[in-house]
Amino acid sequence: MKSENQRCYRIRDSKLCVFVDNICGIIAEDMPALEEYGITEQDILDMKETNEAFKWMPEDIDYRTDVSLLVKAKNDMKEAIMKTMKSMSQRVALKWGDKSQEYQQLGSQMLSTMSQIELLSSARTVHTMMTEYLPSLIEFGLSQKMLDDFAILIDNFETNKNERIKAEKTRLEKSTERAAMGNELYAKLKRICSTAQVAVPQKANLYAMPKYHKRKRQNSENDNDESASEHSTN
Repeated sequence: MKSENQRCYRIRDSKLCVFVDNICGIIAEDMPALEEYGITEQDILDMKETNEAFKWMPEDIDYRTDVSLLVKAKNDMKEAIMKTMKSMSQRVALKWGDKSQEYQQLGSQMLSTMSQIELLSSARTVHTMMTEYLPSLIEFGLSQKMLDDFAILIDNFETNKNERIKAEKTRLEKSTERAAMGNELYAKLKRICSTAQVAVPQKANLYAMPKYHKRKRQNSENDNDESASEHSTN
């Protein structure tokens, strides 16, 4: 994800939430000392509420899965569209030859290098032309049903494009929101723990912030809490 989604901490989200729960569970008896340094009961309550809200926020993997499914569908439909266009161009070649103007206008030679938008435009053009050529190509196997199915495929391909753009935007927005809340929670925890280590020095170890431990590379893609965006902050 982009830099605006990066977190300012490097521990896993799950570890952060557990540590906050632990601190909330032991801090009550130390509040008199903490209040002398400006930490109030409301500060603890705010951190606890932020932690609970953070736990319920969907993780990036949920949105990444949505995008991945749409990308797979896009690739499948792209293959189907190119196959259909090649099939139709072969019928044109059989009728008028592959040097004919009718064949050259189809542009089927460049399909594999086209972007999704370019392929959409080309597919619509081919559909229009093949509809016009239908009476001449019936003898070569072209049918109205083939054209209707092709039109549906093109529409689905365009719908996929729009849904994928929307899903990617949603993923970016939600990732930003989650990172912001994680940063907020971490900042509250750090302030309270740093203060507690001064106010209650005999419990300094209990209030020591959790440390980041780098996980093995092969697990990093499966653990959203230690994403590549974190490592780029080094």
